Amino acid sequence: MTTWLPSQQINVIGNPIDFSKFPLRHSQISSSAVRLISIGALEERKNYALLLRAISHVREKYDINVTIVGTGSELEDLKQLTAKLNLDNVVAFVGYVSYEQLIALIHNADFFISTSNTENFGVAIVEALACGVPVIATRSGGPEEFLEQKMGRLSAVKDEIALSKTIIEAIACRDDFNPSDIRSLVKNKFDFPVIKQQVDVIYQGIYQVI
Repeated sequence: MTTWLPSQQINVIGNPIDFSKFPLRHSQISSSAVRLISIGALEERKNYALLLRAISHVREKYDINVTIVGTGSELEDLKQLTAKLNLDNVVAFVGYVSYEQLIALIHNADFFISTSNTENFGVAIVEALACGVPVIATRSGGPEEFLEQKMGRLSAVKDEIALSKTIIEAIACRDDFNPSDIRSLVKNKFDFPVIKQQVDVIYQGIYQVI
């Protein structure tokens, strides 16, 4: 028999982020091409195939470039799909990169994008937000817990048409996303002192019960 705890007894605490390792980019990107970046393991759960199919629709309206950082078991399949969709000049698989390269790539992007089927949290998403980069993410579990309109846009999982429309919507209002505001909003949620305070409150409540 399954026993469910009352919602008032459940506390959700996010992962703390070291904001000193993810500096704010100095300004928004001014380029004719829209630049997207995605970071993660190339595996089924991350659903990069969905990203590629959505981009094939978006490119009909916008000049767009996508950089995918990471490697995994689906790399070759994704490369084949990229070729099938005629995205070889649009999508770049760069594998693993150094910390310095990673920060440069994030800072050079107009948007970070996550198309996962499921995400417990989304550390890479928050790291991009810490740099002031707006995020486009699927409603995969974690992102909808913290991603506000001022930080980016949410889309349905496993729906390439919905995702392509969300990307187009985000691009259309990209000048409205302010890097400093994005960083401040996410820092108020996931900076180490903030998370520490949340943990302290829980432990204090436990001690009172004991």
